[in-house]
Amino acid sequence: MNSADARVAADRTPGDSLPLKQPWRLLGQVAISILVDTLLLALFARAGTISYKVAALYALIAGACVVVFYVLLRSEWAARQPDPALTRAQLLTSSAVELGFALYAPPLAFYFFNILFLIFAFGALRLRLQQMLTSFIIVTLAGVLVRMQLGDRLSVPNATPAEQLLVWLGHAATLLRCCVAGWYGNNLRHALLRKNRELAAASARIGYLAMHDSLTGTLLRKPVWNLIEQQACPPVFSIVMLDIDHFKSINDQHGHIAGDEVLRQFAQTVNAQIRPGDAFGRYGGEEFLLLLPGAEPKAALATADRIRRAIIDADWQRIAPGLRVTVSAGVASAAPREPVRQLVDRADRALYAAKRGGRDCALLMRDDGRLEASDGSVVAELA
Repeated sequence: MNSADARVAADRTPGDSLPLKQPWRLLGQVAISILVDTLLLALFARAGTISYKVAALYALIAGACVVVFYVLLRSEWAARQPDPALTRAQLLTSSAVELGFALYAPPLAFYFFNILFLIFAFGALRLRLQQMLTSFIIVTLAGVLVRMQLGDRLSVPNATPAEQLLVWLGHAATLLRCCVAGWYGNNLRHALLRKNRELAAASARIGYLAMHDSLTGTLLRKPVWNLIEQQACPPVFSIVMLDIDHFKSINDQHGHIAGDEVLRQFAQTVNAQIRPGDAFGRYGGEEFLLLLPGAEPKAALATADRIRRAIIDADWQRIAPGLRVTVSAGVASAAPREPVRQLVDRADRALYAAKRGGRDCALLMRDDGRLEASDGSVVAELA
């Protein structure tokens, strides 16, 4: 692939890889415009300004262009172009037709020049700036040649009231179609804004799902771990490891659907007990990790014990009759320059001690290995 092919491929959108599926929508607008022009030319012919041959020939040539572009837009060749709608080719072809008829029918050259404004109004909706400028230069130079060729034959017919009326109708028809082009462009702009909003919402949703557990709505393990790594000590911060007691038995006795509901209600209960600045995430299975920025050891242990009591008091009967849920918690407060893995390991060891000691309790492991209960008593001391 050469550099030009690379630029073409880069300019394409996913929809550009196929032929234009409904070119009749694009060319239908052109056909309607041609019909309006043909009708006006026929009225000028009736007024005696030109012959009916001009109107018939215009309809024939312009209609043939529509047919040719319809065939091209349905082809695989068009699909391989940077602009599958062939906008620039249509613009230059239409301009050539109008300039040609300005030479062929000088009494209405003014009208064919007017239509150039309409052609460029629609072309500007799809062409890039460079394409638009080069097209402008080509058509302008061609228009200068036509104008020089016409000389003093270029005029506006106004010999009769009918011609004067038709001249204004021609201006009005061109102006109206320019307004339609503006309206169409405005619709495209609003559609683009709407798509951008939808993409932004989808991107935000994807970002949320990448950070949060789909079942409980809590943060995932990696985001919580990253937040812990971002903490600085001092000031102090603490973490709490939470594990639902006998969760496997809950699944075995009441089913996995009930187990999922337990996880959801557990997460909701914990979220109701923590501060807005705290971070709560699912560490794995029925184990959760809570980050408490700025929390001293005693305050962190009190928070863990408050959560433990809130879990006991929660209404678990709505999930399954006779269901009782408790939680064990291990707490650790960061020591200066302590690695995150070591801090999490201390909290995990405190959690293991809480489970080994009968579950449904919260224990704090200090950096010297002492284990403390919520009442301040030393439960055990590890070497």
